[in-house]
Amino acid sequence: MRLLSLVTTMMGMVALAAAQCALCRAAIQSSDAVGFVQGLRSGILLLLLMPYLIVGTIAFAIYRAYRRQRSDRTIVGLKQPVAPPTTPKEGDHGAPNEW
Repeated sequence: MRLLSLVTTMMGMVALAAAQCALCRAAIQSSDAVGFVQGLRSGILLLLLMPYLIVGTIAFAIYRAYRRQRSDRTIVGLKQPVAPPTTPKEGDHGAPNEW
């Protein structure tokens, strides 16, 4: 039943998309201006390109954050704890061979 409703909805959307294409075609045929046609083509390319740019930008940001987090873990994992420098205690005169 879900499949049938999905197919019916998709068929309705195809009809709406075809109507829009007919309107664009009528606008192009009625206009003799070359600039109008070039503007329409540029608009179509812009509308086609925008979703890919948005998704690509988000994917790149996630990838960069993942790589940065991974490299931070590697650097922290390689750090060795360093013992603090020792200072001579009172009454301690250094190494035994210095007496």
